[in-house]
Amino acid sequence: MSKQTKITAFFKAKSVETNETITKSEDVIVVSEKRMFTDDDFVEETSKKQKSNSVKKKCPFYKKIPDTSFAVDAFSYGQIDGVKYYFLTHFHSDHYNGLTKNFNQPIVCSPITGRLIVSQLGVKQSLITVLKLHEPRMIDGVEVVFMDANHCPGAVIILFTLPSSKRILHTGDFRANAEMETISFLNKRPINEIYLDTTYCDPSYSFPTQEETISFIVSICEDFIKKEPKTLIVCGTYSVGKEKVFTAISRLLNLNVWVSPYKRQILNCYQDKELNTLLVNSEQNAQIHVLSMDKINFKSLKDYLQNRDSKFKRLLAFKPTGWEESGEGISSVKPKTSGRVTIYGVPYSEHSSFNELKRFVRFFKPAKVIPTVNVGNSNKRKNMQNLINSWIKP
Repeated sequence: MSKQTKITAFFKAKSVETNETITKSEDVIVVSEKRMFTDDDFVEETSKKQKSNSVKKKCPFYKKIPDTSFAVDAFSYGQIDGVKYYFLTHFHSDHYNGLTKNFNQPIVCSPITGRLIVSQLGVKQSLITVLKLHEPRMIDGVEVVFMDANHCPGAVIILFTLPSSKRILHTGDFRANAEMETISFLNKRPINEIYLDTTYCDPSYSFPTQEETISFIVSICEDFIKKEPKTLIVCGTYSVGKEKVFTAISRLLNLNVWVSPYKRQILNCYQDKELNTLLVNSEQNAQIHVLSMDKINFKSLKDYLQNRDSKFKRLLAFKPTGWEESGEGISSVKPKTSGRVTIYGVPYSEHSSFNELKRFVRFFKPAKVIPTVNVGNSNKRKNMQNLINSWIKP
C-alpha cells in the first residue's frame, strides 16, 4: 500500500458517518447591501471591556437561536433572559468561557465534551444532556441533531428544526468538507439560516486540505529519520485539537507517542481505544512527543532536546495552524533551523478555508447567513457581508 493510500485510509477511518418565506428580523444579518448595523449588535467577548465588574455582559444576538429557548456557546453572560438550555459546541476556551463548577443551568453537548467539562471544569453531571451524532432529540419543542464538525474531538455542528419547520444550522467551529454535503439531515430540505464560523472568511486564507498537510508532514518525518534515526519528533497541540497530526505520523511510521499527564487526562475523555494503543507512559519509549503549542519555539525546544541528549540527536517540530498559511501552497513551506532543532510552521487548520466556506454556503443556499467570528469590527463585518452576499445571489 502506498503512503498516499495509507493517508487516505487514515482519514476515511477517522471520519464520522452519519422554499419557506422567512420574515426579516432585526436580530439577524440579512445578506443585503442595504442593511446597516451598529457595533453593539455584534459585540464579541474580547472586543469590549466592561466599565465595571458589576455590569452584566450583553449576550450577542448570534449566540441565541431565534424563536427558541436556546443559546450556543454563551456561558459568560450569566443567566440569559428567555434561555433555558445552553448548548456547548466543543471544548475550546473561547466557547466554554464562563462555564465553571458553579454554573447551574441545563447544558447540551456531545458525549466527549460532556466528559471534558466534568473532568476539567468540575461541571455537575446532573446538568448535562448529551446527544450522540445523527440521533435527533426533541428539546423544548425543537428537533435537535448533532453532526461532526471536523474540528476537534467532540466538536459538533447543530441543526435546529423549529415547530414552524424553519431549519437553522449553527456550525460552531468547523472545517467544511464534501462529506457534509452528503448528510441526509442537512440536504433533505432547505436550510433557512446558517450561523457560520467565519474565522478564515478572507480570500487570502486558501490553505491546503488536512490530508495534503498530513502527507507533507509524514514525508518530512520520513526524510529526517532516514538521515538521522535518532530524531525526536515534536508536535504542537492545544489542550483539545490537532490530534490527527500526531496520530497520523504514529500510525503511518509505526512510532509510539508520549503526551504529558495533563494531555493524557484530556485524551482519556475521548475514550478512543485506537488512539490509546499509540500512547506509551514513558517518554523514553516514544519517538513522538506532544507539547503545547506555546512550547514550539527554539529556546524551549533546545532545552527540551538538551535534557534528552542521551537518546536523541536532532529534534524536528511541527506547529500546525491555519495562521501559518502563506497563500503559496504546501510546497512553499520552509523550515527554520537553529543548531539541532528544526521547526516547520505548517498550514494545518481545523477551521474552514475561504474556498471551503464558499462551497459550503453555495451548496446549502441558505436564505440568511449570520457570521459568528471576527464580527466586532465594522469593516470586517461589511467585507464578510459582501463576500457572503455574492455566494448566495441567484
